Amino acid sequence: MHAHQKTSPSLYELLEALPEGLTGEILNGQLYTQPRPSGPHVLAASELGYELLGPFERGRGGPGGWWIVQEPALEGDAWREIGRFAGAAPVSAAPFEAVTIRLDDLWAPTE
Repeated sequence: MHAHQKTSPSLYELLEALPEGLTGEILNGQLYTQPRPSGPHVLAASELGYELLGPFERGRGGPGGWWIVQEPALEGDAWREIGRFAGAAPVSAAPFEAVTIRLDDLWAPTE
């Protein structure tokens, strides 16, 4: 007689079963979880999207033809850091060299 074998859920099944308020992604065969983005994070992402939409999606002052999405699903690849920026300096980063953004325009004043 064989003992009943319990099978573990797949990574995808674990991802699909995450509780509300928790997001996750599978990178290099491992499940990573994090809480949903905070209000300030969502605001910053929205402001950045607003700045990039005209030039990169619509071609207003930029190349156009891009799709700008805030939470894409990654399949088989991972995000790569392309730089770190702070202060009020104008920033442009590959592949968005055509548009310069002032970081202080994206954040509420801290003073």
